[in-house]
Amino acid sequence: MLVSKRLVLKQLTKKEVVPFYQNHRDPSLKHWIPNKVYQDLDEAAHAIDFFLIV
Repeated sequence: MLVSKRLVLKQLTKKEVVPFYQNHRDPSLKHWIPNKVYQDLDEAAHAIDFFLIV
């Protein structure tokens, strides 16, 4: 985990699939990451699996 006064970075886990999915459903995210809008929780969970493997 990396912590500063204004930011906390930690490893993503499978327990965070709901907030991960909700964050990626935010329309403003399309501006920065246009091809990373997951259609459902299962797709978001598969993305987390991918990130944990890489």
